Amino acid sequence: MDLKFHMDLYTRILKEHYENITYKKSRGRINITYGPVGYLCTPKNEDELRYAICDILEIVSKLHREEVVHRDIRWDNVVKLTNGKWLLIDFEEAARIGDERDTLIISAPEYENGTDTCQASGDIWMIGKLMNEVKFTLSEKAKNFRDKLMIKDFNLRLTATNALKDDWIEEMRCG
Repeated sequence: MDLKFHMDLYTRILKEHYENITYKKSRGRINITYGPVGYLCTPKNEDELRYAICDILEIVSKLHREEVVHRDIRWDNVVKLTNGKWLLIDFEEAARIGDERDTLIISAPEYENGTDTCQASGDIWMIGKLMNEVKFTLSEKAKNFRDKLMIKDFNLRLTATNALKDDWIEEMRCG
């Protein structure tokens, strides 16, 4: 990942989500420090999960509109901010849609051959996988939503934009 690509992610595409960004390149690595401050955790109940998934989808939809995929969406790369918002972090594996990368262990089923031609549908599958990793039972509506994100045929998966319009997410906005 080059510095220019990372700077574009944080300063243009996702500028309203990240503050006080500093970049330092040393020994072939890019060290990025940014705010706001948050902490690693997983949602404790379905309402909290809905807020987390919505916040993640909002960031991912912006990335996808810019033809960028995150490629490493898991709870270790999501922080809960002190204001209650959830933030996707760690863009080390991010790439342009269509780029070829080595397949990550957590990748969607369509990437079984060892090479990943980066697609938005892979990020969507990983968001569905987040919902499998919570320690409480999902409601039927939540399970149905998750299943739409994890459809085996990646051409039939929801997009991030369409997922934000799903009834399960909309309940949060109306309730």
